Amino acid sequence: RARRCLHLLACPGREVALMRELAELGCNGWRPEEFPAWLVLEVDNSFCIRAVQATLARQLLDSMAPQGSAETTNLLSQLNMGEGKTAVIIPMLAGALADG
Repeated sequence: RARRCLHLLACPGREVALMRELAELGCNGWRPEEFPAWLVLEVDNSFCIRAVQATLARQLLDSMAPQGSAETTNLLSQLNMGEGKTAVIIPMLAGALADG
């Protein structure tokens, strides 16, 4: 995390990203005991899962039907560009849904 902060500090125009990084305490909105794959994802990719990402991933997981059930819940959500939809949330879902 220190490396990320130093890198952001050295890059002009990245003040907002630096402030966002400093505001994150880590594991905000999720517990590593419940989602160990998310902790591995953070370490492997050198990023911190933000609370909004964890909240959305949990909502998507909760909306899925249990195995063998015909019930489904539709869910629509919107995030801005650069909020980690592809690089963070999709791998979080893949890790949580992986079976083995």
